[in-house]
Amino acid sequence: MNMKKYTTVALAATMAVGTVIPAYAASVDKIVGDNRYETAAMISKRAYANADTVVLIN
Repeated sequence: MNMKKYTTVALAATMAVGTVIPAYAASVDKIVGDNRYETAAMISKRAYANADTVVLIN
């Protein structure tokens, strides 16, 4: 089988399998602040309830 034909068959198979198997997220929690700084603070509070060490980089 030449390379072009092999690539076509592989692409078609990938597309066929991709349309048959559904993908679902378990749940989505949207975190939105008034600006990017508030959103970053909200994300860090949710991810890290407490910490012994904090590293600030500017």
